[in-house]
Parts: sequence; C-alpha cells; structure tokens
Amino acid sequence: MAELTTAGYQSLRNYVNSESASPPPWDYIELYDETQSAITRVSITGDTRCQWLDADGDNTLQVEISLQGSDADIPQPTTIKYSALWDASSGGNQLTPQEQFAEATLNQDGDSVVITHSLNIPQ
Repeated sequence: MAELTTAGYQSLRNYVNSESASPPPWDYIELYDETQSAITRVSITGDTRCQWLDADGDNTLQVEISLQGSDADIPQPTTIKYSALWDASSGGNQLTPQEQFAEATLNQDGDSVVITHSLNIPQ
C-alpha cells in the first residue's frame, strides 16, 4: 500500500490552507514496467478504464484500472509491475511512491488485467 511522497503531503497542506492556491486534483495514475519505466498515465475520472473504489471514510483509498492488450496506449508485449498517483497529465508532482504489485504481462489483444492501487491517508 502506497504512502504519500513529500509532494503528496504538501498537496494536502495546500488543500487545507485557505490562503494557498488550490492544488491540482489527484486525478492521474501512471503505470510502469518491470524496469520502473513509465508505460502510460491516464486520468482516473476521465478514462473509462479507471475508477475510485473506496471513499467510505476510512484511511484507505483505492484506484482500479482495467487494461486490455488491445488498448492503444499499451504496447505489446508489456509487463506492468508498478503504479503511482500524479497531479497532472504530464509533468506535475508524483504524489505516491511507485507501488509494486504482482506483475502482469500483456502479450496480445485478448490479454487483460485489473490493477488496484491502494493509498493510505494518515488519520
């Protein structure tokens, strides 16, 4: 389960501090291969493959992304092993460290994987 980076904590501080400019939304998830090289970054609320799963008041939030080998932004073959949350579609601040999960390889159009990125928000 991912914690927050320094930039993630600062984003929370900026959100709470009414004197700060509004921070960018935590709306992007980036996926990485086994060498920790970026594969793709997508909007959680703007991409139909993604969704927030858990907003019930506990300290764990989850993002789910469902991928197919036929997705245009996933080259074949690709092994996906890490994910991280960002505050921009490119550039921006990485808000969580890369979270490692059981790797999944997409070799052909019919392959699929569902990845859940968990984020622990301190109480």
